[in-house]
Amino acid sequence: MRRTATRRITTRHVLSHQAGLPLVDQELTVEDHLAGRLEPALERQEPYWEPGTKHGYHAIIYGTLLDGVLRRALGTSVAEYIQAHIRQPLSLDLALGVPPPDTHAVLPLRTPPPMRTPLQSARPGLLFDAVGLGLLDDPSAFNQPDVRAAPWPATNLVASARDLARLYAASVGPVDGVRLLDAESSAALARTRSIGPDEVLGEPSHFGYALLSCPRAIVHRHVDHRLAGALHSPRPGEAVRSDPIYAGVQRPVRRSQRGLGRSGSP
Repeated sequence: MRRTATRRITTRHVLSHQAGLPLVDQELTVEDHLAGRLEPALERQEPYWEPGTKHGYHAIIYGTLLDGVLRRALGTSVAEYIQAHIRQPLSLDLALGVPPPDTHAVLPLRTPPPMRTPLQSARPGLLFDAVGLGLLDDPSAFNQPDVRAAPWPATNLVASARDLARLYAASVGPVDGVRLLDAESSAALARTRSIGPDEVLGEPSHFGYALLSCPRAIVHRHVDHRLAGALHSPRPGEAVRSDPIYAGVQRPVRRSQRGLGRSGSP
């Protein structure tokens, strides 16, 4: 990333979807992602716009970029950080990826047949069509044991509804004496960083740091895109959809179906 085209990319650009790297030109499969080939492809990729001048939803690549930042700046991966600083202090049954011996405890996803959204049909050249490495086109891949086990920050957080609600609650207030974000940090995350035309979605979007300020602008049909299932859930099929930094509340919902839509599509 020290090349002329990418050396000006900052962590703030990554957090606010302004890095200009929503996808790679190299054709990659799910198997390539499992083999770790996405990060080297990103290192070779020319930005789609001058970093910091525009923004566009980065989807799966968002997690790869942030994982690279943490490993180089802090010497730890996102998965390791979650284990040490979130899972253990809050005693959560929550992790990025599920090892094969535990996959029996994960509720399989029911996925609708592949379909194009109205926006995709109207504008078939959208960058959005290429950002998912096949995972967004066919979410049933998340039922594969090797995909479930992958510690992918953008997609593979696995938890029960109860533990995910505790995580969200600890983001806005103390839970058993543990609070993950103070009020100042929450305000900094929620402050508008990117707003206006989205180069990937083809319609306006609004982001803080790592947060979508208008949650209905991108709707991952039937279940939050960060969930790959419900691990040891007291009620099979539970998941959680909430916006804790903005609203300070959590809403548990029961879902085991997954798909992708935008602009409030069902």
